[in-house]
Amino acid sequence: MLNGCEKGLIDNFRQLGCNGLADKLDTALSSRHVASSELFSVMSSVTEAELLDQKQARADRLLRMAGLKGTYSNLDILEYRSGRNLDKVLIDRMASCSYIDECINVVITGAAGTGKTFISRALGVQACNEGYRTRIFYLRELLKDMTFRDRAGTDSYAKRLRMLSNVPLLIIDEWFSVAPSKDELVILHELVDSRYGRRRSTVICSQMPSGNWAGYCSNRALGESITGRIMSKVYEMNLQGTDMRKAHFERP
Repeated sequence: MLNGCEKGLIDNFRQLGCNGLADKLDTALSSRHVASSELFSVMSSVTEAELLDQKQARADRLLRMAGLKGTYSNLDILEYRSGRNLDKVLIDRMASCSYIDECINVVITGAAGTGKTFISRALGVQACNEGYRTRIFYLRELLKDMTFRDRAGTDSYAKRLRMLSNVPLLIIDEWFSVAPSKDELVILHELVDSRYGRRRSTVICSQMPSGNWAGYCSNRALGESITGRIMSKVYEMNLQGTDMRKAHFERP
């Protein structure tokens, strides 16, 4: 049975809008075991539980916004098979998401099926779980969308660019799978330059080695400028080995 002071404390939390915390405190103080504990210990326990709930709720919201809710990709199940050229020390370092705080880009290259997309999305899941806003795009779709907005002649392009420039982690897949047009290259340069200026982290997946990017662009100067900004501070992984999709395929 709660005393007047305990009821008043719980009611105060409800009036402050901390309903989840109030419920946990009510449950804790109603427990015969917990009721005999020091109030400080009880408050410490229920606030930690509430913080964990809030962290999970934020992670779920960020995962939905990034399109990663329910994805299979996760760093915990990453396979370090022989010949994949995966650096576990580097992966473990990135799992802390310190590279986002340090504004370090991640470039993942390799042939189709070597696991570039899986790793990039696993990094995205980890970032969301740690509270970082994340967005994922295929480069071709991103450039088409930005070109459409630019030609519309409204403030839609500026708003989109501002969002993409400010998001802490931007993941771009299929980088240069198709050569960007002259107009698209200008847009891509503006985006990369804006994120570089705002010190944001970008994860890029490409079948093309970074050394070949500039030569693939219709304007080599812009290509070199884009490449230089991305590679100025970067963790680079060149995946090798067999096609992981085929390795996981089981015949009936």
